[in-house]
Amino acid sequence: MSRTSAPPPTAPDRAEDTRTHLLDVAEELFAQHGFNATSTRMVATIAKINLGSLHYYFNSKEALYLEVFRRRGVPLVAERLRRLEAAQARAGSSPVPVRELLRCFVEPFLETSMRRVPPAFTQLHCRLQSEPVDLAMLVRASIYNESTRTFVQAFARTLAHLPDEVLYWRLHFMIGAYTYTLMNSGRLEFISEGQCKSTDLDAAFSQILPFLEAGLTAPLN
Repeated sequence: MSRTSAPPPTAPDRAEDTRTHLLDVAEELFAQHGFNATSTRMVATIAKINLGSLHYYFNSKEALYLEVFRRRGVPLVAERLRRLEAAQARAGSSPVPVRELLRCFVEPFLETSMRRVPPAFTQLHCRLQSEPVDLAMLVRASIYNESTRTFVQAFARTLAHLPDEVLYWRLHFMIGAYTYTLMNSGRLEFISEGQCKSTDLDAAFSQILPFLEAGLTAPLN
């Protein structure tokens, strides 16, 4: 399944929400240039909006950057938690199976990034790894940390035989695997000599879930 390019943002008309337009433009610019190389003046110029109007909606570049992440990330987190709650209801008093936990945690992220939002958000999320550490930590703390802790507890209950340290390392590897899947680095195409496409979401789902399950449930050495 191919990822389509979003059309370039245009200036808002009377029916378009100015704040949303600013976020659209900022998302594209932060994705292309990163946080440090993108200024609020640049965003305002591309958006064809007075700089004072931008500062009315967002009082700093950091606030604008954080809101760019929040408008996509908050619904993503809500979907993860909704699926987890449903899985726990189905499981009753038993732990949720590993494969189900993976579906709840990984699928919404891949679906959001590869189907539901412009490519700029995926690029922005991948770029977060190279942004200033304090900024990246702020993004994760304000959007993802609380729900991630909820999932860590669910995985710990299901994989109760694993020592805590082993579980944490395996969950760390899990996050790295699905994050790299979104990077569209061209390595999959190179390794497979063109047989596999990193934009193929259906293939990504079918391959990553058993891979991650095998890693999480691997025997202890």
